[in-house]
Amino acid sequence: MKYDCNMQHRFTLIAAKAGIENAYIHSLRHIFASRGLENGIELKVMQKFLGHSTISMTADIYLQLDYT
Repeated sequence: MKYDCNMQHRFTLIAAKAGIENAYIHSLRHIFASRGLENGIELKVMQKFLGHSTISMTADIYLQLDYT
């Protein structure tokens, strides 16, 4: 747990230096999934990448996003 907190702290400092506020490591996961789906990665493939137990979990989180 201490490792996770330290990584988040370091990530926050780096993001702040880049002028990015409210940055979280977990946000990178959402960016990866969102951009992947935008660029044609199939939902089933993304499910496996993210380690979701069901495709509906992946769909519920990422298919509601507006890719326009």
